[in-house]
Amino acid sequence: MAVATVASFGQTAATPAPKTDQAAPGSGEIVTLPAFGVNASAANQYQADEEMSASRTAGKILDTSMTVNVITPAFMQDIGPATIYDVTKYFAGVSPGRGSGSSGINDRMVFRGFESFTKTLDNFSGFLFPSSAADGGNIDPVFVEHAELLMGPDSILAPTGTPGGSVNLVTKSPQFNRSTDISAMLGKYDAGKFTVDTTGPLGDGKHMAYRLIAMYQDSDTFPQGGNLIYAGSAMLTYKFSDKAQLTFKYIGQQETYKGTATLCNLDGEQVYTADTVRGMTLSATPQPGFTYDGWNGDAPWSYRTMRDNYFQAELTSALTDRINVRLGAQLYYNSTTNWMAYPTGGEANSWDPVTGVEIGVTPINPAALNEVGTWEASVNRQIQLQNDYAGNFEFNGMTVQPVIGWSYQQGAFFTNLYLQDKSMPTANLAAGVYNPPQPSMSQMTALTGDTPSNGWMYQAYAFTRLGLFKDRMFVTAGVERTWTNVNIYNVHAYNLPGYGPIGTGAPTGHVTQAATGNLLQPSVKPSHDAYMAGLLYKITPEVSGYVSFTTNAQVAYSVPLWEAGKQYEFGLKSSLFNNRLSVSVDHFQISESNVQSGNPLYNTGQSLIPYLYADLTNKGYEASITGGITDNLSAVISGTTMHLRDFAGRRQRNIPDNMATFLLNYRFTDKLLKGANVFAAYIHQGSVAGETVTGFTSLGVAELPGFYVAAYNIINAGAGYKIDRYQFNLNVDNVANTKAWWQASSRTSLFPYPPITFRFTMTVHL
Repeated sequence: MAVATVASFGQTAATPAPKTDQAAPGSGEIVTLPAFGVNASAANQYQADEEMSASRTAGKILDTSMTVNVITPAFMQDIGPATIYDVTKYFAGVSPGRGSGSSGINDRMVFRGFESFTKTLDNFSGFLFPSSAADGGNIDPVFVEHAELLMGPDSILAPTGTPGGSVNLVTKSPQFNRSTDISAMLGKYDAGKFTVDTTGPLGDGKHMAYRLIAMYQDSDTFPQGGNLIYAGSAMLTYKFSDKAQLTFKYIGQQETYKGTATLCNLDGEQVYTADTVRGMTLSATPQPGFTYDGWNGDAPWSYRTMRDNYFQAELTSALTDRINVRLGAQLYYNSTTNWMAYPTGGEANSWDPVTGVEIGVTPINPAALNEVGTWEASVNRQIQLQNDYAGNFEFNGMTVQPVIGWSYQQGAFFTNLYLQDKSMPTANLAAGVYNPPQPSMSQMTALTGDTPSNGWMYQAYAFTRLGLFKDRMFVTAGVERTWTNVNIYNVHAYNLPGYGPIGTGAPTGHVTQAATGNLLQPSVKPSHDAYMAGLLYKITPEVSGYVSFTTNAQVAYSVPLWEAGKQYEFGLKSSLFNNRLSVSVDHFQISESNVQSGNPLYNTGQSLIPYLYADLTNKGYEASITGGITDNLSAVISGTTMHLRDFAGRRQRNIPDNMATFLLNYRFTDKLLKGANVFAAYIHQGSVAGETVTGFTSLGVAELPGFYVAAYNIINAGAGYKIDRYQFNLNVDNVANTKAWWQASSRTSLFPYPPITFRFTMTVHL
């Protein structure tokens, strides 16, 4: 009889998902009841056979009419990642966002040209409703069992996510096999890390299992900063029977970023000289006054502290021989405090009114750089409830696998303060470290933002996969509806300890945006529908061709319209060499509607509307090879070429037109080297625009970006050796010590790529 499970990928499952011992009515064949997790069954450690993100239930990747890449535990171990992005960057369509990396925000990355501001954790959304933001902290890889990259809009898993794709992090779970790993990571940057991970049965060993994880990290970061992280997790699984189990998980982190690591999107160099216009491509040499690895006007006492607490409960059970049910709940609590000082921008750009070419920028004075002190505090809480039902039926040779469900999310921002001190002394970059006294709260003279808010979001969805001609053809269809309610408040009265009350205000009610002139700007609609459809045909048992259509939408109180994503995709995918190697190629066309931009008619006096809402579009091709080329040689190879532009044909900041990765890993199986592996990797990121420009000249001509950031090529390498209970790994990032800019935010923040970095990890398995 089938079992509902949340099986661990690549590990012994707490409850395996065996085949049913009863046949579907009239079929005379064994039918597998769908599970809410996946099991490792591929023949190579880098290759995955199943995914669960496309429809919240386990399914064969070869039968899924979308691009899904699975990052396996073995690949994560070989890379030795400091963050999740350290492993996702090897896959097609993934590039760095503004704030990627060890001191970044929310494991941020870019999917198919669209920057993601959220992620999902065990199917729970990281979208902090009712804002469009996500929690600031990265989930440490020590908690992650495997990750799944679903490319394109996801109507079922992340209907409010980015149009480009989403990452679903599947955390570790209790195991009924006893195991303990103790590890230490040493090195220059993003190291100084110590972890303990222990799991095993409780009681009679048949019904209960636990898992405890503890992590401590105190490390340097690049440039001129540091991380101090405490993290831990406690998990318990209770198996009622072979048909039902309940799992509780708590994950808690406290991250303190120090120095320049505090200033995500606000650090690096500033681009201000007269030769950085007319579409110039910058070299890796910093602008005058700035240094590649220096403080660059950031105060060393700056810090950012985030506390994240996740409480999760999940019940899975087989209701009948044909239907499984999942009930899930998550309580998330976050508090963030920032106190920092950094250089401000304020440069004035100018454009040729006839051509739209940027022709001038007001220079700054590195010997008297304007500085601002900032204090931020936010506290928010999110509650999510989810209920899914998955079935498996057969009628006259046709299989039907429906999934229906709903989710409810209630969010509240209790505190959201943003104070500034604009009377800071100027910085002289030539004089050394900028280290003025840390300002007191009484010096904070500008309350630039305080918008407490709350709201709820309800989603209902239905999905089905039809298998025809003995599962030679699969037809998929899904629909999802989102309802929202948002309340925003003006400045409230806050009594900060030791500082007295700041501000006063009242609720403003629901989000509204009135019609203006001839352009209607409606309020955020109370509901929005998303759809998905796909057709997949198995040309051979190992090769599938498919076409799909998917949509989703983002909503936030800061914008008046739903920003709807839409994608058309077709491609080929194959599983070769007895499921050892996966090869795929695809073509995608994505659009995001209602992206705010300037109105050219407003600049020419033909309209009273300063802004309009238009489409941002992308189209491209991807190719991927993942798994075992031979029994010993594994590969992760990808290539992406794409063309993301706004409605006026302009490139967006930090989005490359082409990317490529090439990683080969060789595992030795003979003689003295048995248990050893070595790998080498190459990463190419194409050139990007250094700034996003949305305006138009007085003649209605689109203004163009003034500067671009050159393409870069990075070489990484590593080796591992396992003997008895001991595992040793050495990872060397940026072997050639290449200097490049890799995160372009604006003219006031261009971030340098970290230099050569060594990390050595030793793990003892008990």
